[in-house]
Amino acid sequence: MGRVRNYNKTILYRIVDKRYNITIYLGHTTNLYEKKKHIKRNKYGINNFVLDNGGWNNYEILYLECYPNCSCKDHAEAIVFRRSKELGIPDEDNLEKIYKVYG
Repeated sequence: MGRVRNYNKTILYRIVDKRYNITIYLGHTTNLYEKKKHIKRNKYGINNFVLDNGGWNNYEILYLECYPNCSCKDHAEAIVFRRSKELGIPDEDNLEKIYKVYG
């Protein structure tokens, strides 16, 4: 059984290409320090992309939003919140629609 996460302290972050000011990844976590370590030691996924495109000197991990604005009950709600930001949906009513699709 895995550890229990407190999604009340969800952090929305993005990885940005500093050269072109482009967000290449948008994610969520409850511990950004541990997430940074996990991303950088993983040899697949986003770390592989970053290393193939100039390395971490060209990229940075930034807070996008954190609690209390990003307080979630569980993992599914954190995904819905992140997807609403990706899609640029500020309206609470539309979060219900997204939750039905992704939740």
